[in-house]
Amino acid sequence: MTQTEKKDRYQWIDLARTAAILLVVLSHCTSRVYPFHLDGIETYDLVSQMTAFSIITVTKISVPFFLLITGYLLLDREYDAEGCRRFWIRSCLHLWICTVLWWIVYDLFLSFVLHRQEFSFSGLLLDVLFFRRVNLNHVWYLPVLLSYYVLLPFAAKALRAFPVRMLLVPAAVFTFFSMGYPVFNLAYRALHDGTSLFLQFPDGFSGGKYGMYLLWGYLIKKDVLKKTRGRWLLALGAVGYAGMVFFQYWVYRHGIAYNVACENPLMLLTAVCLFELFSRIRRVRCYRAVRVLAYYSFAIYLIHNLPLQFVMEKAAGMPWPAVLRVLLPMPVVVALSVAIAWVIERVPKAGRYLLYLK
Repeated sequence: MTQTEKKDRYQWIDLARTAAILLVVLSHCTSRVYPFHLDGIETYDLVSQMTAFSIITVTKISVPFFLLITGYLLLDREYDAEGCRRFWIRSCLHLWICTVLWWIVYDLFLSFVLHRQEFSFSGLLLDVLFFRRVNLNHVWYLPVLLSYYVLLPFAAKALRAFPVRMLLVPAAVFTFFSMGYPVFNLAYRALHDGTSLFLQFPDGFSGGKYGMYLLWGYLIKKDVLKKTRGRWLLALGAVGYAGMVFFQYWVYRHGIAYNVACENPLMLLTAVCLFELFSRIRRVRCYRAVRVLAYYSFAIYLIHNLPLQFVMEKAAGMPWPAVLRVLLPMPVVVALSVAIAWVIERVPKAGRYLLYLK
């Protein structure tokens, strides 16, 4: 690969990373405005309901994009014993220390700023050991990422031992069970008065729903979709997106509160199609701005829920339509997060480490 090709590749990855982090912030703004529960959503008319489902659906593409990027960049590397140790130290250990430090920040923030909980060292210990979830709606991703990082070198080693075509079979099987079953079960519950099915096919070594996104990121890196025309990818992505929006509306109408997440097969379809389309972008306009947001993307993820609490509290009292109360605060939250990250980064020695900046 030439230097120009490498630069082009990193430009589109930066664009995908920027899009993903902006959607993360938009997702949390949306969930603070629209009441995604049965009693709350029924207070809106049909247009407002479909608007809410449309916004929340597009925001949920954020995590799949981050997972696809991880699979794309990390699963195609060659890891020997020494490479595995380096990855554990530079990535896993660094991320774990970063997570522990931010768990402490979050617990102090929740206890002494928001006054949502009583601070205790025993509670903090449970959080640090991952025995309890910190009471912020973005924190679940860090333990998930850590759990995959530990085994990622082994998965990469195994994947490189087989032809790409052979990987399509387990990818299809485990995609069906890890993502098809949850949605099929929801539809079954809606049609059978809440009665659930029970999946008998375990995840095995697949990595489950998140592992499938990592695997599909690797498959995209191996060009399995390169021969698929862009218009077909765009059409399939649009069909998947529309299907998710209307499925949520249908399920709510049958008395089940459900909003799409990674386990929906239509989400995988939409995210994979869009990610492949991103990979075909050769030049990114306004790349300097995109590069800044991409560079601070993980820092924005770590920080954004703190200023968001105050910004969304102000926005909630504004006499604006719900859509504006979602969209207008988002750039404010992003700007504040970048500003805070910029200040933290300049703490000698510890700043970049605390924010996991690479």
